[in-house]
Amino acid sequence: MELCLERGVGVSEKRMVLALARVLRYIDPSAEEIAFLQSLPGPELTLSAGDIFPRSHDRDDLYLLLDGWAVNAAISADGAERIHSVHLPGDMVGMANLVLDAPSDAIYALTAVQLKQLSCSVLREMFERFHRLAAVTMLIAQEERALKHEWNLLHTATATSRFAGFLYRINERVNHLNEIAGFDRTIPLTQKQIAEAVGVTPAYINRLIQTFRANDLIKYQRSQLQVLDHESLGSLSALHEWRVEKPKWLPAPT
Repeated sequence: MELCLERGVGVSEKRMVLALARVLRYIDPSAEEIAFLQSLPGPELTLSAGDIFPRSHDRDDLYLLLDGWAVNAAISADGAERIHSVHLPGDMVGMANLVLDAPSDAIYALTAVQLKQLSCSVLREMFERFHRLAAVTMLIAQEERALKHEWNLLHTATATSRFAGFLYRINERVNHLNEIAGFDRTIPLTQKQIAEAVGVTPAYINRLIQTFRANDLIKYQRSQLQVLDHESLGSLSALHEWRVEKPKWLPAPT
């Protein structure tokens, strides 16, 4: 599908529009900034659903997710997994591991994914040459921190509220991607994966899914979920719309 960013620079690939999705929420990128993001050094990889993101020994691994869905799963000492982050196109995956000696989680593809494997030298170049992009990276990190704080608070709520809140926040991202690039609004999560993320048993999630389906809040079939009533999910979870504005204090394009 031919797409164009109407921000002074044409972009012919849907994948690149998706890769810019999070940046576009904060700034209107300049031609130079888009050119830098398009030319990020590092191999492009295609993974199948279930594949673990590769980790190399000679670099600090970062990944720009270009297309598809991925998750971070925390690995406990006994080998048990728990999904704690869902990633969509435009996410820079692996940032949390920059402050750790060894990764504490696994990153794997939920669907077929396309990604670019990066080294941390990319961040150095951002801070040296592209100050706005560096600032946006900081803002996205703060956004993730605020969302995790919100989720920790939501864990004191009922399972119904947690499930609704989990879907509500993911669907916000999906709607944005759909609006700018026609991204498929289907959420590809199994009941087991949803249960891990929400913190209940798969049997309990099955009951919640049936209730939400009966109330026309979602469609769910064969591990494919689609939100039908976004506003009602927000009401059930007591969450407000996540508003991201373009800050006026950001530096001018370089």
